[in-house]
Amino acid sequence: MKSTILAMLALCALSLISLSGCKGDPVADNPNAIALKTSVHYQELLLLPPGCMLTVSLQNISQLNSATNTVASTTVTVQAAPPYEVILKYDAQRISDRLSYALHARIELDGQLLFTNNTRIDPFAGPAGQPIKILVQKVKR
Repeated sequence: MKSTILAMLALCALSLISLSGCKGDPVADNPNAIALKTSVHYQELLLLPPGCMLTVSLQNISQLNSATNTVASTTVTVQAAPPYEVILKYDAQRISDRLSYALHARIELDGQLLFTNNTRIDPFAGPAGQPIKILVQKVKR
């Protein structure tokens, strides 16, 4: 009897420990979360090497020197030819009509920047629900 109770307590403790490590996506779990559909492409006729990472971020560009200018960011592994469809989720409560925002995309391989966009892309200017096209340029070395 005593060993059964100890076994049940151990099982409960293990369950709690394993559940404490489960964390949901704070933006996805947020009822105020909004998804921006983006389509990232480049004009060069080449395929990227395996292991390239694409990061798309929504930035508050009203205060360029602020450490908290990134509203949301997501990174995916590039696995095919462009365009790369990326859904960026952000908290609507972090957006203010008085501030300016821009989308930024970058493609890296092993921490080395390969492509980035060099023009401001207003995430709220186009028609709702349509993918926002982001043209990235090859970084010259």
